[in-house]
Amino acid sequence: MNMVFRFTFDELGIVPAELEELLGFDPGTSPDPFPEMVQTALAGASQWCDIRGGFEIFQEVEFREKEQQMVVNRKLFSPGKIVFTQLRQAQQVALFVCTAGGGFTRWSRQLNDSGDLMMGYVVDALGSLTVDKAGGLLLDRLQLIAEKDGQNSSDSFSPGYCDWSVAEQQTLFSLLPEGFCGVKLSGSSLMDPIKSVSGMVGIGAGLSRKGNQCRWCSDQDCYYGKIRRKKLQAG
Repeated sequence: MNMVFRFTFDELGIVPAELEELLGFDPGTSPDPFPEMVQTALAGASQWCDIRGGFEIFQEVEFREKEQQMVVNRKLFSPGKIVFTQLRQAQQVALFVCTAGGGFTRWSRQLNDSGDLMMGYVVDALGSLTVDKAGGLLLDRLQLIAEKDGQNSSDSFSPGYCDWSVAEQQTLFSLLPEGFCGVKLSGSSLMDPIKSVSGMVGIGAGLSRKGNQCRWCSDQDCYYGKIRRKKLQAG
């Protein structure tokens, strides 16, 4: 089965401190003119949003321990050791897509074209934060569905992270309806709208959500990963 949800910007509960952190500042310490720009971006965000998320749950799942591969609905995935290890106890698998829509990219480009590069940067960061937060709400919905069947859901994992080839986006999207949640995939496996995320979640009695995949991911250039690893070290 597949399910699609729409979210409003207000449902995400984004606060200025979260956007400041993504911009590279400790919460509450961003220098002028960033506090005002953050407030302006948050105030205007709702009119640029088209936030959608959905997932399809597959019961036909096979794990090949020796090859560290998995087969979902007769489609082969080679997600790498980290993802395979986290998902191999799953009885079902959910493939998901979530997007903030194309509005943030258009807004950011308009600002950049007008010469307001700094505000364009803030808006672009807010688009990334929006899809990240929406993805969290979507996974909460999936967890509720799993719990109704006496199951749990795992953390989410996305092609392009944790040594999982981004090219396997093609396989993932081949299992979903065309244009699912308004997201299309290019030949080079990039999503359109840009502010979108896709991935896989395991469902099973022995699974749990342990925290964001940043603790396992080897991508040292990902800014989200830097922030989250810093938090873990501080905690």
